[in-house]
Amino acid sequence: MTSVLGTLEVANELDELSRIYTFLDDLAARHGLDDHTRRHLSLIVEELFSNTVSYGYPEAVADTIKTELTKDGDKLVLTLQDHATAFDTGTAPVLDMTETSADDMSVGGLGLFLVHQVSEEVSHSRNDGTNTTRVVLRLRSNGTDQN
Repeated sequence: MTSVLGTLEVANELDELSRIYTFLDDLAARHGLDDHTRRHLSLIVEELFSNTVSYGYPEAVADTIKTELTKDGDKLVLTLQDHATAFDTGTAPVLDMTETSADDMSVGGLGLFLVHQVSEEVSHSRNDGTNTTRVVLRLRSNGTDQN
């Protein structure tokens, strides 16, 4: 059974990251998620949110980005929704660190790679101008994620 742990809508401004971190920290504490899981959620949100805000709004259009955290059995699902330029976050980038430095990577490079590394599943869809990114973390029986 899926249960919504919490939902937060913020402006598409980088300053809003602190509100999202507080939201996730509060949910983690309230629902007994361990520090490892909380850190993974913060990493995922930081990468996805900051890339969306920094590169998804070339016209600097004001928008609202929705963050939702749900629990579905042994899975934690983080969903982000926005109206930015479409970018497929569901495809993991292939990195060859022998030929490219971290400084030379393109948008969605190392950060998106890390999101995929700490997640069980990352998917992206776009419907009627709305991007939805869904990130799944598997929980152990004691509430910690297995990645």
